[in-house]
Amino acid sequence: MKKEFIKSLIQSVTFVLIYSVLGYFYNEIDVSIIEYFKNELNKNLVVLGLMFILFFIGNYINRNKEITWETIFKKHKRE
Repeated sequence: MKKEFIKSLIQSVTFVLIYSVLGYFYNEIDVSIIEYFKNELNKNLVVLGLMFILFFIGNYINRNKEITWETIFKKHKRE
């Protein structure tokens, strides 16, 4: 459970950072990036909470399975 919690926290923080930086550069705002983060703090906290819940549920469901590129693209043998 601790492993899923830490993994979900890292994933959600990474998602929100990427989301914020892309939002800043996509919208071409005339303020500095620090001011943009301050203005968007409430929205980013909500997104962080939602992403944490989604990532935690996904990580908890798949806690015994390791998802790799091999398992994603593995060809199933026909019987």
